[in-house]
Amino acid sequence: MESNGYKPIVLAFLLTILCLVPCSAQDFVAIEYPGRGDAYIVNVAQAMVTHSCNRYYKVFGRFPETWSQLTDSGLQEAQLYGYLMQEIDPDDGSLDFNSDVYLENNKGQLYCHWLDPITGQPSRIRLQFPKTYTHDIDTMRNSLDLSSEQDGRLEEYATSESRQLQFAHIGLMREFIGIFHDVKGYYPSSIDEFLSSGLSPINRDTVNPLTGYPYEFDGSFNDIEFQVNEMFSTVTHMDQDGRFSVGIDY
Repeated sequence: MESNGYKPIVLAFLLTILCLVPCSAQDFVAIEYPGRGDAYIVNVAQAMVTHSCNRYYKVFGRFPETWSQLTDSGLQEAQLYGYLMQEIDPDDGSLDFNSDVYLENNKGQLYCHWLDPITGQPSRIRLQFPKTYTHDIDTMRNSLDLSSEQDGRLEEYATSESRQLQFAHIGLMREFIGIFHDVKGYYPSSIDEFLSSGLSPINRDTVNPLTGYPYEFDGSFNDIEFQVNEMFSTVTHMDQDGRFSVGIDY
């Protein structure tokens, strides 16, 4: 009789505990997802793929045939993950779980397909053809009142694939520093915080195309400088005499 009297109490206690924890093991895994913020969730893989393909075009004047062609170029180093931290292969031609992404190159026109991280709703976007770095730099040379030194520097930028690949790294990092802020509500206070966040397109082993060695992120000649102040953080390239006086659209 005594044990029967305790059963309702024990059952109510267990039900209360169950209501206080996530409803499934999937929720625990999703907490690790780098695009999960307090206000909303970013499909990191879809953002990585579309922004990276955009920068690839700006360097090479064409979209990649495959995702592996893009990663082989050294432009992007991050492993892509779904909402439940499944590894994503954008070349597999299928959408198998929420946040999954695949690329379709149809006669030079690029499409990105993905599933929403939460609802699983399928979406597709046709990537627009951006202007190349060479085009943008030549436009600057023809429209700005430049010194001979500035014009010579821009001419080198316009003809150097290695330089433009570094510009692509910087442009991608700037895009994802912005996404870092959107997700977390603040900007990274250091390069290490950004690189370890799961939101960086490159890492400590990424080779600097201008030196052949991994980036130092120390603002030295031909490297990348990480800048931070009370309001924001960003990255920029460094020439031998410091930051170039004419702004570059990375």
